[in-house]
Amino acid sequence: MGLFFAVNFNTEKLYKASQQRLEMFKAAERLRQSSDDLTHFARTYVVTNDIKFKKRYLKTLAIRDGKIPRPKFYDFIYWDLEKKDRLTNHKDGKVLSLNDIFKALPFTKKELQLLQLSHKNSDNLVNLEVKAFKDMNNNKQQMAIKIMFSKEYYSAKAEIMKPIDDFLISLDNRTKIEVNNIRFQIKLYTAFFILFSSLFIIGNIYIYSFSRKKAKEEAEKNRAKDKALLEQSRLAQMGEMISMIAHQWRQPLNAISATSINLIMKAQLDKLDNDAAIELGEKISEYSQHLSSTIDDFRNFFKPSKEKKDTTFNQLIKDVFKIVEVSIKNKNIELVTQLDSQDVFNTYPNELKQVLLNLMKNAEDVLLEKEIKNPTITIQTQGNILKVSDNAGGVPDDIIGKVFDPYFSTKTSKNGTGLGLYMSKTIIEEHCGGELSVENSDEGAVFKIELKVNND
Repeated sequence: MGLFFAVNFNTEKLYKASQQRLEMFKAAERLRQSSDDLTHFARTYVVTNDIKFKKRYLKTLAIRDGKIPRPKFYDFIYWDLEKKDRLTNHKDGKVLSLNDIFKALPFTKKELQLLQLSHKNSDNLVNLEVKAFKDMNNNKQQMAIKIMFSKEYYSAKAEIMKPIDDFLISLDNRTKIEVNNIRFQIKLYTAFFILFSSLFIIGNIYIYSFSRKKAKEEAEKNRAKDKALLEQSRLAQMGEMISMIAHQWRQPLNAISATSINLIMKAQLDKLDNDAAIELGEKISEYSQHLSSTIDDFRNFFKPSKEKKDTTFNQLIKDVFKIVEVSIKNKNIELVTQLDSQDVFNTYPNELKQVLLNLMKNAEDVLLEKEIKNPTITIQTQGNILKVSDNAGGVPDDIIGKVFDPYFSTKTSKNGTGLGLYMSKTIIEEHCGGELSVENSDEGAVFKIELKVNND
């Protein structure tokens, strides 16, 4: 059992490392975005002489330096909104400077120095902007414009971006190695666990990248971005997958252990005859075959779909239930199915399974988080529509329009990546030619997948 706990420990470690990697990249993006916002507002002010942009500049600078509260969801859409929408959707959060954010993350000394250098160079650029503002105050608009578009200004801007670029390369190289090392440890401990149980089951779970056809240059860039986001989303899912394997294995492992003890005791008491030995041996063989079947289910689940295949909603649901049903029912959540579709779809089955799994796991998470009495997840199919619903009260109206945005997550207590629903929508709408939407019913959220019948 020590190896079992080692697998769980390293799974949590992998999830934490993936989250930290994401947060560190977001920290660098905040620094770059603040610099771009300051440049945008300063240049717009000196060109238009509209005091509104000077006020936005000063507020951006104050937020960056931690002199006023950082608005909630400031990293999403903020300045492009009307003022009333900013006040409604982005209320004041904590007073938190960029330096405070940097210090709270596990950067190396070199990485932190690069960010601090970029921050310092940003202050140098601010000095030029302040100088331009003084010219505006003295009615020297042309002098101010000349400063904001001068070679000196462009050089100062480049001195901000160069350390950020060096930081991103350094962070990517370091964290990629760390994550890969943890993944290797998880595979190693899993293999030892199987061998230690004398089941002679060698299983490997592989994650394959999507194979994409060549297209136009802009479309290729978007697909490359989606591929990177999907990799992060799958890393976050991997911990849940191994936890589900543990639920699937717990009962047969206990049964194997009990049968083995029974076999040993009969032998020690000289009561082991041929019939008893055969009976107990057949039980162990039956339990072992169940474990082997579980490994096959999980391996096939993660095998990428390179070609479209004919499938039905019933088959997709059956395959996903093999993975998630035991885990959900062990948490006292009722699974209800209302299957009224016989339509056949030509699509990517494994990708659809991952979307369905993600929707069911999201429903499970919100039911547990809200401690709903008599929690229920309902799967409904009719024609070309599949619905996944829960009785957790629904998605708040102020965020229901954002749930498919990248990096948007309500799972603050679980450190959600905000990629699951974004990638689910990408898979359904861009890969499978369908549509994924969400609405609220009287009882809770309803996620609807709509596919084209015999979609090419």
